[in-house]
Amino acid sequence: MGAALNKSQHIGVLHEHYPKDFFDSIESLFKNQDFHASLGGYPFFADSIVARERDLTPIVESIFSIVFKKSPSIIGSKIPGLQRREKTRYPEGFRPREINIVRNPVDVVNSYLKKSDGTLAEDPEQAFCDWLHSFNYAVAQQGGEDFFWVLYERFRSAENVEIATQMAEFLKIDCDFELEEMNSSEQPSEAQFLHSESGRRTFTAITRLFDLSDWDADATRKIEAGKLIGYPLTHGESIVLRAGGNSWKYVHNGFYSPEPDGSWTRGPEAIIRLTPEATLSGKLSVTLDVSWSLNIHGVGTMFSLYLDDTLLGNTTLALGDSQGASNKVIFNCPAFIQAADSVTLKIVIENPRNPSALGVSADNRDLGLMIRSISFGV
Repeated sequence: MGAALNKSQHIGVLHEHYPKDFFDSIESLFKNQDFHASLGGYPFFADSIVARERDLTPIVESIFSIVFKKSPSIIGSKIPGLQRREKTRYPEGFRPREINIVRNPVDVVNSYLKKSDGTLAEDPEQAFCDWLHSFNYAVAQQGGEDFFWVLYERFRSAENVEIATQMAEFLKIDCDFELEEMNSSEQPSEAQFLHSESGRRTFTAITRLFDLSDWDADATRKIEAGKLIGYPLTHGESIVLRAGGNSWKYVHNGFYSPEPDGSWTRGPEAIIRLTPEATLSGKLSVTLDVSWSLNIHGVGTMFSLYLDDTLLGNTTLALGDSQGASNKVIFNCPAFIQAADSVTLKIVIENPRNPSALGVSADNRDLGLMIRSISFGV
């Protein structure tokens, strides 16, 4: 894709250069400006130092013109799994746009398992869950004016001209590039990971969640519906957020990495997605096993729990002497109606707090609750 886009006189795309690394490197050129500004001497030296507001854009444009021997108005990078990385803070004047390519999960898992450079998962289930997180990223971003998605399987000679035209319209440039070298197979892929228990379990999950016989249409419907797709959860199984648990299958965002006592929520919102083995209908309870919370100046952690768009309840939790113990917080819904195959559980923290900013500890994270597990009862 990068090679195809680089045929345009308007586009310069680096190969797998993380945007944050690029712009952070450029930002280091302005340390001298910041130093003189801190002493009040920047305006006096402005003509003899590298200055951010004057020189950043010309520097970036110069780098790309030297690399690509042209002056592209669209600059960027082709990089897999960008959504897994820390968000890049783009300099003022740079408007980020994203072209996202979604590929059949069987092909992706097959590809993951062939890699030998240590960059991708060796376990089929982990590979699929990584792909599912990427798919849900497209679901969450679709509809945005700065996000364009396309199915890999649509790159066929008959459709490539149309796709190129759509990409050019998205980037607001003339379509002076072609995608003739991008041709996907029209034959459905065979899973090459069924020899292991994890592989068979993964293929069962894939076929539970997606219609592989009509992948193009099914994936399009799911992305355009804008509803997250959750990994299957068997009846009676809990989502375990402790280290070594199964939360990597279900967490969408809003949690810090698992610790022995659970995972802290990050910021104001934490989201879990799942596909229950049996439809959740009627009377339902959701239990959070909370191990830690912040109780500062006598104020506990205030939070609400949603299942899809249904508010299950809200409360304030101050654990006191039970910090670190098993604290079961149960929310009951007398008549829940599951509207789709997958369900989204959202924890909204009304007062996330940063211990470092409050002088409580050196922990510089925005914390709400540390949760050991989440379970469902009917």
